[in-house]
Amino acid sequence: MTETALDVMDEKQMLMNYEAKYPAIFILGAKGVGKSTLSNMLLGSYSEVNVSPIFPISDRDYDDDEKEETYRTAELNIKDEKYTIIDTIGIPESESNTDEIWNKLKQVEKKIKNIKAYIFVLEGGRLTQHELLFIHQLFTRYPKSRTIVVFTKVRKALVLSSTEMKKTFNTQISTLLQSINDRWIVMPSLDLFGNNEGKSVIASFVNDLKKMILSIEGKEGSKKVKLKGDTRGVKSQSTELGKKFFYGFLVVAFITLIIIMILVSTNKITVK
Repeated sequence: MTETALDVMDEKQMLMNYEAKYPAIFILGAKGVGKSTLSNMLLGSYSEVNVSPIFPISDRDYDDDEKEETYRTAELNIKDEKYTIIDTIGIPESESNTDEIWNKLKQVEKKIKNIKAYIFVLEGGRLTQHELLFIHQLFTRYPKSRTIVVFTKVRKALVLSSTEMKKTFNTQISTLLQSINDRWIVMPSLDLFGNNEGKSVIASFVNDLKKMILSIEGKEGSKKVKLKGDTRGVKSQSTELGKKFFYGFLVVAFITLIIIMILVSTNKITVK
């Protein structure tokens, strides 16, 4: 692991001096949901046997001082463009210092001029009311136009099928995902698939997630991105349908006019 690959700063330096060199990708979520694992997958340091993870896999791997005072960054390349991954400290869902951590993250966010995407890492499965409240906080604090949700720790069938995954969403989760134009994806793991198959599945997941990140453009929203045969359009569907209807009407009108002209020219109808 090199200093250029991983940058660790104390809290004072983080808040006073830090500015990301490249557009930032914020990785956010509760403790132990898989934020660092996700970051390592994006960086290509998760599934390779001889490559050490860039980020510690669990919050437990940070020592006590680091837990209180640090977050970690690394550079990520996507299609020859450079980004800064910001792997943030796990946000406690119920502890008394939650507000303090929210405030620290807000100060970091203010220091960074260009934020490409906010990735919320959420554990799949049935959610308690408290967990739903925490998720609502995430959606309230960060812009929906730049938000992507990554679900973790779900069974194999749900990783392989977005249709099956959708069946697990309750009304609240479905509504929240619709508010970000259905930019969500499920993260696989080697534990579910084994090393050989797992590498292929993870590579596909990383490719799809990078497409989602690139789909986020300006303040007004995103362009379409096709994932695993499932087109999750993030532009207005009604606008596209309206255009198709209008162009279809013009084609029909033009063809009708041509037919009338042909009939007139062959004297099959009389025009008075």
